[in-house]
Amino acid sequence: MYGRGAFHVVALLLVALVGSALAQGGTQLLFTSPGMHALGGTSAPNVALLLTGAFTPGGTQDVYGFDYNGTLTAPAGRSSYGAAILPTMNRAASGTHPDFAALRVFSPTVGGGGANLTNASGIKIEGAPSGATNNYALWVAAGNTRLEGMLRVTGDAQIDGNISAKYQDVAEWVPSAHALAAATVARIDSSASNRVVISDKPYDTRVAGVVSTQPGVLLGEGGADKTKLAHSGRVKVKVDARYGAIAIGDLLVTSGTPGHAMRSEPMKIGGAEIHRPGTIIGKALESLQTGQGEILVLLTLQ
Repeated sequence: MYGRGAFHVVALLLVALVGSALAQGGTQLLFTSPGMHALGGTSAPNVALLLTGAFTPGGTQDVYGFDYNGTLTAPAGRSSYGAAILPTMNRAASGTHPDFAALRVFSPTVGGGGANLTNASGIKIEGAPSGATNNYALWVAAGNTRLEGMLRVTGDAQIDGNISAKYQDVAEWVPSAHALAAATVARIDSSASNRVVISDKPYDTRVAGVVSTQPGVLLGEGGADKTKLAHSGRVKVKVDARYGAIAIGDLLVTSGTPGHAMRSEPMKIGGAEIHRPGTIIGKALESLQTGQGEILVLLTLQ
């Protein structure tokens, strides 16, 4: 066991002082008075139970500010929880509250000397339990879960419902010969394998997609020499209407203007109008009568 220092001593004294509380329903430490309580320091006017103080033990073991390592045995038909937080939080008579939360975890303040620190986190879950029909490291039993920031999953992800994204295209990281701006039409680079370059030829069957800066779904691994290339969904595309006015629903192909699409003109074969196979980028969802610009396009590469 590792030492708990002054906190351990204070806690033991407090347990001895509460006396009768020890026998109430199996409770080991009970605060029943409505006032402020403190361990290791003075109380605070806005905190029901405050734990303060510095703890710097010797030895080589991990250090914990709080450690519960007990054994719980629940009767049949009942659940067992290592900790339960179920506060009742009342609203004021008027005004606005920014947040109510049963548990608030702040980012730890990392200080001290110059030792290297590999990982730091607000919450670390060491792993999932075993022995149950379903074993979870984290279980959100009901309600919506909101994460602000990036979610990184190093293993597999199983989605039993639907995936909703703000943006409406699917893209992947693709090596590119040079940096490509958003909405640029790209083609396959004939001089290198698995690489794209800016399009520069009309009706090019090597068309590969359109650069998207904020795709709804992004596949692959990024890199300084890669670009996010969308190949399906709705995305802004650079177009040049000097080859012909673009109307909603027009099919688009590459043009002679680098990185720009233009309206496709069908060929007549046997009395039927056919657009050149392998050249279509997508269908225009917005119009452009003259000049150059960006319009929303439904990508349908074929």
